[in-house]
Amino acid sequence: MHLSRLLSRPLRLVPLVVLLLLIVLAAAAARSAGAAPVPVTVTGIPAGAPEAGGGQNSALVWPQNVLSTVVSPVFYDLDADGTLDVIAADDRYAYVFDHLGNLRPGWPVEIGGAMMQAAVADLDEDGIPEILWGSTLPAPRLWAFTPAGQTRWVANLPYMTLANATCPVVTDLDGDGHLDVGIATETGVSFFDADGAPLSGWPYTWPIPINNPQWSAPAVADLDGNGSREVVVGNACFPDWGVHAIAADGTALPGWPKVILPVWSSPALADLDADGDLEIIAQEGDPGSQGYRMWVWHHDGTTMTGWPRAIAANGQSSRSSPAVGDLDDDGDFEIVTATSDGLLHVLTPNGTELPGWPRATGGVQPIASPSVIDVNANGVEEMFLTYWLANAQYVSGWHLDGTVLTGFPKLLMAGTDTNSHSSVHVADAEGDGDLELAVSGTSFGAGRILVLAVDGSFYDPLTSRHDWPKMRRDMENTGAYAARGTTAVPAAPPAAVLLTIGPNPVAAGRTVRIATGTAGRLAVYDAPGRRRGGAALGAGETLLGLGGAGGLLGPEVAPGVYFLRFTSARGVVTTARLIVTGD
Repeated sequence: MHLSRLLSRPLRLVPLVVLLLLIVLAAAAARSAGAAPVPVTVTGIPAGAPEAGGGQNSALVWPQNVLSTVVSPVFYDLDADGTLDVIAADDRYAYVFDHLGNLRPGWPVEIGGAMMQAAVADLDEDGIPEILWGSTLPAPRLWAFTPAGQTRWVANLPYMTLANATCPVVTDLDGDGHLDVGIATETGVSFFDADGAPLSGWPYTWPIPINNPQWSAPAVADLDGNGSREVVVGNACFPDWGVHAIAADGTALPGWPKVILPVWSSPALADLDADGDLEIIAQEGDPGSQGYRMWVWHHDGTTMTGWPRAIAANGQSSRSSPAVGDLDDDGDFEIVTATSDGLLHVLTPNGTELPGWPRATGGVQPIASPSVIDVNANGVEEMFLTYWLANAQYVSGWHLDGTVLTGFPKLLMAGTDTNSHSSVHVADAEGDGDLELAVSGTSFGAGRILVLAVDGSFYDPLTSRHDWPKMRRDMENTGAYAARGTTAVPAAPPAAVLLTIGPNPVAAGRTVRIATGTAGRLAVYDAPGRRRGGAALGAGETLLGLGGAGGLLGPEVAPGVYFLRFTSARGVVTTARLIVTGD
């Protein structure tokens, strides 16, 4: 049995000592089993399955059957074809599906199971992203894969008794201009360079490392604006449970750690008071565990005015990791989180709930993390969360006024007594202006990876707010909103990409010459935001017709203004405007 299963059942609060003993026995048994790989059959949408429904504005609605899973799937365009792949894992395998639900060549790959989502970044700076996974059994490991499922490297992680690992986080921690990868385990936090070699000064080890499994993933950002990144992570190891802030050299920052109550959730970092540096946001507790408060500290360890705040009764908080965004578009951040008493909270920087909040989700013991994105391009963001209710798992979405989004809640898994761990990644999977979400459902024997439509959504890639569209916010899993006013979440380190178009304006019956500095994918939208066409481009110049079969703007071309969005192989986005006149 995977150790995550033992922390999953709602309404069955196992005493901590018994729970720890069970986890130790499960991990030891898994380490000694050495079983041969079990084939996984990936199927299409089962006929008549209610989980297959839930979308009126998209053909991208599918589940795929896997083993039991607590992992949150994520979207990423691995091959720069303009559509988003789905990266997922279960208790034994890692998977990559294309946007239609087909397994990509080279997948699945046996990794020994995962507990949290992957990270994606171009570690070796070759223009091709790597997929980073933390795996659990027979011992915790950190993996780097190519998009084709080939192992670039694997690193063993320190542990003593509990073989679990959080999601990886990717950042240039040591400031050498190259990316590094961090991850937390039972004994502390480890960091590796882009080739899998340990960074000097790491791992950072908890004072007492063998009490509880590690669910809190590291957050990374330059907290104080001094040009050096710091690492912040929660810990549930008695008696020093709390929050640790760690310098890039692997030493604790002055004034840290903060010993509070157990922290199972992952911290968030954001400039809540608009003073130019980042605050640290952390949530205590989990169902049946001590903890009931949300904390906010300044980077120097002093408590921000209005905090901590009680958000639940003791024992009824959650491992839900807070999301941060300017939900009402008023220039101030809000904090969104869930507690296991069934409530969804929207908190202001001064520690008060936004008027009308908290509200009941309709679920029992929610422990998943919320996502925040504007689904109708009106400047106000919506929220998504999964939960368990009456032997089934659901995903739901809410407007800021508390009303439920059209078409929600959607069924993820029926006939399960397992709590819903999966968080939601919301994105435009095929670049057509409609939003989809990637999510998983599970029981103790089987799991499902699903892509579902956000009914009636409209998404403008240039203007729609998407402050926290997935757990840990970005594809590097930094958990940081590093600059106020930025709504875009970059998928790779930014770099200048040339995009020129000529002639511009151009007559409807003509061709255009498009020049780019690198290979990538071009998508074209009309003024209302509907996708009209696109093309795969190589580095250099490409001559394209506007209309007809294979035309850049589709078979028929109308005069008007069109918006071009070029995404390089590294995920860097460049935009331009094309004016089409009559013949």
